[in-house]
Amino acid sequence: MYIDAAQVASIYALLGEADSAFSWLERAFEERCPFVNGLEHNYLRWVFEGLHADPRFQDLVRRVRSNR
Repeated sequence: MYIDAAQVASIYALLGEADSAFSWLERAFEERCPFVNGLEHNYLRWVFEGLHADPRFQDLVRRVRSNR
């Protein structure tokens, strides 16, 4: 069974495990998971709200935008 890496990241983000969330978000980005494209959209912002202040989040959003 395949589980989207970004979905695993969302679980870690909701648990407050930022380092694990970012590890999985990086994996999701490398795998081009469609879920990653939703990082900056309102319907997913609450999932990753605890990560928004982290510079790694802004860097990831920037890379997602430039990869479209």
